[in-house]
Amino acid sequence: MIMIVDLLKDVFAHATFPNSFYKTKNLINKLGLNYVKISACPKDCMLYWGEKNESLEQYKWCKMYKWKDKNKK
Repeated sequence: MIMIVDLLKDVFAHATFPNSFYKTKNLINKLGLNYVKISACPKDCMLYWGEKNESLEQYKWCKMYKWKDKNKK
């Protein structure tokens, strides 16, 4: 995100941009450009998006579990 802000600063030298990620995120939210974080398989086989897939605990294609068991070593 900071790299994008630095690029915008270079392109629009006359404009003022926030210096931190937190301030940039707040500015984006005020502009109405919010985002939704979507869970994805680490192997890029699927996204947990939509009502049907959000409740799944295991990926459909690679059969890996969505949540990593912290007790398992």
